[in-house]
Amino acid sequence: MGFDDAILKCLSKYATFYGRARPSEFWWFMALYASALLVVLVATMVSIQVASAGLVLAALLTLPAITVTVRRLHDVGKSGWLLVFFIPIAGQILLLAWLARPGVRRLNRFGPEPVEADARHLLFVR
Repeated sequence: MGFDDAILKCLSKYATFYGRARPSEFWWFMALYASALLVVLVATMVSIQVASAGLVLAALLTLPAITVTVRRLHDVGKSGWLLVFFIPIAGQILLLAWLARPGVRRLNRFGPEPVEADARHLLFVR
């Protein structure tokens, strides 16, 4: 899955907490999200007016970032509720280790394995 496919899929599943997400879908969206946060940080140093537009973008991308993280945890066989309980530093390292693992290659309690050749998703919820 390429960058554009991953972004469109995550945005089309804006508030979908069920199902599973492939590693490429998660990492491409997180790259976009981290880039948006970096732009906000740099823009804040330049001007507050410039930063407000970037802050709106980062705020709009926060919910899809959370949902794709939950779906990625589902792909490795973990519950999305683990996000509620992670502890600073130690929990974040454990969470990163789970997110970096390959997905379960079979049906698990969160659904079937996501297919690689998904159709392009437009910005709508299925």
